[in-house]
Amino acid sequence: MYRLLIDIGNSRLKWVLWHPSRPRYGGVVASKPIDWQLLDQQWQRLPPIETATIAAVAAVAQLTELMERIQARWQVVPQQLHSAAVWRGLRSGYREPSQLGVDRWLVLVAATAEYSGPLCVVDCGSAVTIDVVTADGQHGGGWIVAGVTLQRQLLQQGTDQVTMQNPPIVATSQPFAWGDCTTAAVANGIDAMLAATIECARRQWQAETGSVVTLLLTGGDAPRLQPLLEPPLQFDKELLFKGMIQLQQFSDQV
Repeated sequence: MYRLLIDIGNSRLKWVLWHPSRPRYGGVVASKPIDWQLLDQQWQRLPPIETATIAAVAAVAQLTELMERIQARWQVVPQQLHSAAVWRGLRSGYREPSQLGVDRWLVLVAATAEYSGPLCVVDCGSAVTIDVVTADGQHGGGWIVAGVTLQRQLLQQGTDQVTMQNPPIVATSQPFAWGDCTTAAVANGIDAMLAATIECARRQWQAETGSVVTLLLTGGDAPRLQPLLEPPLQFDKELLFKGMIQLQQFSDQV
């Protein structure tokens, strides 16, 4: 059974064709606006699917069109996921659970289903979201800060002298290296600031829980920040999609 999973983020639409016993594959296109031509090319040779599931972190003007295209191509009505107050043993820490971004909710669903102990779950995308959860599934809340690319853009827009020519988006070769040019100084400074924020969140949660807290990283910039962080640490690039599968499998059983 093939399931089409779609994650519409702030800058990219990512999709995965999921099968329980076969290799998974997927693709990425721009999300604002959606690159329909490239998406159609990527989907051209896909096999029939049984379900289609969408997680969108913001109001996307083309979401209706996306659902219509999926229905026309596969005769499947897509399901859009939303955050909830409770999922099995996981309890949202938000005063208004529906206000928690569905991307954050999904990574928490997968994290609590697949990993043990108190966790600090970090999704390194356009925004870096940090969510903490106890060993028994109580979400403690979280932090949100601008991610690598957004911080670079804000710094360039807000200053006259800090200019960068096509700064490379690559992992820092040496942790906490001093920049020997403006591009390197900005890139390494942003990495160091984000790593310090993540470690601060972990220390705070360790103090509150009285236990060793594992960092669980996901998102496109996670490999860039991983060398700057201390163990215990796990990296799971498919965490959000795993959360989508968890919700689907649970709903199939009830």
